Amino acid sequence: MNKEILTYLDYIKVDITDDREELLTQIIQKHQIRIPFETATKLLTYKQRLPLNSMFYNFDFKGYVENLIKYGYGGTCFNLTFGLYELLNCLNYKVEFIHLSPGHYCLSVVAGKKEYYVDVGFMAPLFELYPLRENWEVKKFNEHIKWIYQNRKGVLTLHNGYIKKSWDGTYSNRIDFLKDWKKSYNEYSKFIQNTFITKWKNLEEIITVHERTFKRFKKGNLEEQKIINDDYELEEVLKNLFSVDPIFYMEALHEKKGMIIKS
Repeated sequence: MNKEILTYLDYIKVDITDDREELLTQIIQKHQIRIPFETATKLLTYKQRLPLNSMFYNFDFKGYVENLIKYGYGGTCFNLTFGLYELLNCLNYKVEFIHLSPGHYCLSVVAGKKEYYVDVGFMAPLFELYPLRENWEVKKFNEHIKWIYQNRKGVLTLHNGYIKKSWDGTYSNRIDFLKDWKKSYNEYSKFIQNTFITKWKNLEEIITVHERTFKRFKKGNLEEQKIINDDYELEEVLKNLFSVDPIFYMEALHEKKGMIIKS
């Protein structure tokens, strides 16, 4: 394994094993616990406010890992999927990009001679291996997720049917993935219009900050909520609970524009 792969696996605290399915399951679970989904770096990249060596749209895996270790930010589904694709590819998994219309990417990964749907970009409780070419559903933490595979195509519904994404049955190549990633940097993107960060603390508890509103959910139930108006307090929450450099999130708060999604 090269240095970046070992650094990545060590950062997300994976115990390396020869069991390919067990290793993949560990990576999926610990990736979501360790690396937050967030929009701050997307906004700052769009606004050209990040240092040049932190620009996530350079698509350089070595730089991606360095930025992850240094700053802690994961990005949106494009960043998270790209990092995971590179990691699994270097670990000799057969892995392909999958485009779910409209506007989402995840992965097809083969382990143990079976093809799996792998998605760390929705922050949904998908902590196990789910077959790509079979129907399945997950009812967990007040969440109902369904994957319907029919006629070599797939439909995914999340948040109790609120989000619906469709797969046409084909894989996307790296060039198309990178083109779509670049296109996602536009002023109409809800991820550029909003400042948001979320990650799983463990397999039952998820924390979020939207603008300045902090929320903590356990098993789908809201356990804590507060508005953090004090900058120092918000910086401490970002640093201690999300393990990110708070400067990027705080700067994004001052750069954001447009409509704000409901907290």
